[in-house]
Amino acid sequence: MAIHRRRVIAAGIFLGMVFMLPTGRSWYEERSEQQASEEMLSDACGGVLPEREARAILGSGPLSGESDSARDEEGLGRKDEPLETGCFVARKRPEKAYGFEMASVGVSLHGTRIPDGGEGGGSEWLDDPYPALYANAPAPLPDGWTGFFSIRDAAHEDRGTTAVFLDCAGDRRDLLVTVNVSVEDADFDDPAHRIRTGHLATATARNAAQRWGCEARFGERLSTMPLPVADDEDVPLEEADGTCEGVPARG
Repeated sequence: MAIHRRRVIAAGIFLGMVFMLPTGRSWYEERSEQQASEEMLSDACGGVLPEREARAILGSGPLSGESDSARDEEGLGRKDEPLETGCFVARKRPEKAYGFEMASVGVSLHGTRIPDGGEGGGSEWLDDPYPALYANAPAPLPDGWTGFFSIRDAAHEDRGTTAVFLDCAGDRRDLLVTVNVSVEDADFDDPAHRIRTGHLATATARNAAQRWGCEARFGERLSTMPLPVADDEDVPLEEADGTCEGVPARG
């Protein structure tokens, strides 16, 4: 009787393990995918992409991405090759390897060009570091930051571009940080979404300044992000407020 009972218990344990195997495998795969995503996010752009601000945009799902590390070790010294690096991180649709991303963040970092003091009188030429402007009137960043915010409206996504410029002290190149954000179910008319985008850009700029030795004046934590002005919202210059208030309209 005892032997029969032990056989029943053993059979029950075996069946339980069989039924638990798919669940355990799924948990392990999900855990490994999550860990890989976190490691990739931590290493993105030479480690300067802030994880909290990036996750606020990308969400909590698994991520994919790539980094372009051309000249990311050279820094901002005038004798070095100019800094030129970037990364792209995206959250894709579940179970789809291809297609549009649900959310994505693209970052580029550049040491600015400086005049060549040699007899040639030439200048350095890099791939154009300056971001494309999608809005007719990009909005300047507030709260003491130098830069702008622009929007591109497209059929499948809206993309927000934030550029932050840091004036590095001493004999250092200046630093230009550009962040492109697109989220499938978010609208840049929403102030909260613009704020998240601005926080990502300014936090990335702070981290990049520390990473590549740029001592610069930073602005305050952004409390708002202005919306670029559309064509149908133009007003005569003498009626303008905000950045353009007080600009002489005459002539």
